[in-house]
Amino acid sequence: MGADCCQKAEQDVIQCKDQRLLVFFIWQRNGGEQMMRLSLKVNVKTTKQRLWELITHPEGYPSFIPNVKEVTVLERNQETSLVRWKISIEEVEMQWTEQCHYDGQNARLSFHMVRGDFSAYDGILLIEHASHGVDLVLDVTIDWGLPSFEKVIARVV
Repeated sequence: MGADCCQKAEQDVIQCKDQRLLVFFIWQRNGGEQMMRLSLKVNVKTTKQRLWELITHPEGYPSFIPNVKEVTVLERNQETSLVRWKISIEEVEMQWTEQCHYDGQNARLSFHMVRGDFSAYDGILLIEHASHGVDLVLDVTIDWGLPSFEKVIARVV
């Protein structure tokens, strides 16, 4: 998405739109740390059952998501899984392991990072019926584990 699609919506909120998705990036202060909340809603022309099958088998993600380099399912049962991720963003590799909880009846997957390159990474994936296909809703909170810009400047000054 280009910068021209983004606009300042409120203090510390940037709203980006294009024809396919709506994204909100919300920077939250938490004890001087920067946290990011990402909310995303994408319409997918498929059935709820087919999309649920796809999102609950992340080991296939590297075949269609370029930044996802490797996904290993370490443990899995009907209600939970333990999944190790390796991704690359602009040639910077990151990895983490997350615990996933499946609620197939409500088409909801929640996840919580148990170890990795971030201080925290938690969220949900939810599938909702839409007028054309289904909507995939993602809501994630990431704590990069980096001090805020103000803390860095305070040390320098």
